[in-house]
Amino acid sequence: MLKVGFIGPNWIEKMMKSSFSMFPNIEVIYRLSDDIYDAIPFTEEIMNEVDCILYSSRATYLLVNNNLNQAIKSYYLPLKGSGFYEALFYLVKDYQIEYISIDGLAKEYIQSVLDQINGIEYDIVEHLGILDEYEKIVQRHFEAVNGRSNIGIITSIKKVKDALDEKGLPVVWLKPTQQDIIVCIERILLSSSQRRQRENQMIYGKFIIEYTEKTVQTLNKKARIKYKLERALYHFVDEMYGYIIPVSEAEYHFIAYRGDFERITEGYKILNIFKEINQYQELRISLGVGFGMSIPVSVFHADLAVRQCKQHSSNIAFIVNEARKVIGPIIINIPTVYHLTDNEKEFQNKQIEKIKTYILKNNLSYFTSDEVAINLNVTKRTANRIISSWMDSDLIEVYGLEKVNGRGRPRQCYIFKGAIS
Repeated sequence: MLKVGFIGPNWIEKMMKSSFSMFPNIEVIYRLSDDIYDAIPFTEEIMNEVDCILYSSRATYLLVNNNLNQAIKSYYLPLKGSGFYEALFYLVKDYQIEYISIDGLAKEYIQSVLDQINGIEYDIVEHLGILDEYEKIVQRHFEAVNGRSNIGIITSIKKVKDALDEKGLPVVWLKPTQQDIIVCIERILLSSSQRRQRENQMIYGKFIIEYTEKTVQTLNKKARIKYKLERALYHFVDEMYGYIIPVSEAEYHFIAYRGDFERITEGYKILNIFKEINQYQELRISLGVGFGMSIPVSVFHADLAVRQCKQHSSNIAFIVNEARKVIGPIIINIPTVYHLTDNEKEFQNKQIEKIKTYILKNNLSYFTSDEVAINLNVTKRTANRIISSWMDSDLIEVYGLEKVNGRGRPRQCYIFKGAIS
């Protein structure tokens, strides 16, 4: 698990957490403050706890580097790409602009963008991103205005924007977008030595296949499905340049490098193999994947991942990494899509219909809170609240207790009392 420290203002917190949530192999320590000078003590506080630090701006990055002698790798969010297009869009949308004064971007990049837009000239206010220069930057923007009426300003420094706003000038703050943030995080991953080591880790995967009784009755159909299943599995493993090991008709193992697995799954977000397998209602599939620096360790972790799958419903995947942390569940089934309405009763009915469909499809007589959480795509705590509301509405009742595999307390099981009114 790569540990990254992020230091920046409060306004960017939601966007950063949303972006980092797409990378389950990164653990983030956040230090947030609207006072840029807090970045110095924040850095001293976390520099021994993380592998690298990401700053929200070049100004913050330079401020810390000029005041601290730190050996840790540091990065900052670049101002380019979609951020510039977004700022340009808002400026042109709200004002009649023929001339733009810009700071924080390289001339070559600005020119390549504005050359595609006819009728707009520009002037560049160059600066090093040092906070103490902001008064000079404000003055340079004033000089660029120089009596022009149709001028707009794009600045990369919040303090400069506030000063220009007070003068009533049309100004847009150039900020990184989520796309810029994601690209930056990907580059941090690619540049880290820890990342390069992980890409060379061996992974061991176990597909557990279960055929329903309906399939067993028609052997010819089962043979056809098995052929298509194996073709999909071999193709999936070939994409990772891995090796597949058929253990039995109900179990297939594979070996590959972690870097190739992450490339194919786009960071554990996509399992394209199941798009093909999902068309066969007769199959129930679980996938357990283990990471490790050696095959025996990866196999052991894959066993742990399979054990996690058995504690949940079928058509699900889990990953256990080198630190024995569980990533998942990765839901294989395509979720049911329906329109939300303001009618709370109708929304509750939709939720119940979804659970009933799941019970019927999997030939179950009861359900648990884990299955509610997975099928409704909510947290375990939210699932328990939903079940409590159903109990209060006299829609369900307790059926009994289900003993879990391995350690753990038995889980409470529920059944529906009758049709939804």
